Amino acid sequence: MYALGALKNPAFKLLGEIKLDEKYFWALKLLGSSMGRFVKLCCPRVYRITDIETNMDYGYPVEETGAIMKPPMVDNSYDSMSQHEMCIIDNGDFIFLYVGSSISSNLIYDIFGYEDWNTIHYHGISTLETQMDTDAYQRIINITEQLRSENDGTYQPIQVVLDGSMRQKQLKLYAMIEDTMNKNREFTYSDFMAHLHTLIRMQ
Repeated sequence: MYALGALKNPAFKLLGEIKLDEKYFWALKLLGSSMGRFVKLCCPRVYRITDIETNMDYGYPVEETGAIMKPPMVDNSYDSMSQHEMCIIDNGDFIFLYVGSSISSNLIYDIFGYEDWNTIHYHGISTLETQMDTDAYQRIINITEQLRSENDGTYQPIQVVLDGSMRQKQLKLYAMIEDTMNKNREFTYSDFMAHLHTLIRMQ
């Protein structure tokens, strides 16, 4: 998975697929990263929080350690960014809060203070601008603070990514490494594994 993620990183893509200045930017970013951050830049962590209002297992401190319980990680696939999902994506650089267009209005209000998804889309919400006095909002903040503490204490801005936005398309390219928008240029995870097995059998 990490090898596939590295191959899909802009630093290692062919010049025909990406601009030279962007390739150079990513190469410098990777070279200047700690191993933990390097791994996340190539293979971001994806946490599903769609059920945060009903699942009381995460977002609170663990009594034994004091650390915040994180949601379970899910696959780096397009299904994780469907219209029915809400997830947190940590690439070591930023923390992205993806919001699907079919998320319940109650959850939208608890986190953003707006009536529904269409309203936050209309206003072009890109950050958690309003501090909400709700349990769901506070637990999301707790989770993001825990992620930051695990990334060498580096401050990572939170970016809201709305379903169907240009930011979602960019995140799919760089973070959802198990899938691909162009099978003629990149492997999916399953195809990559099949390719490796074929090479091993040829030895």
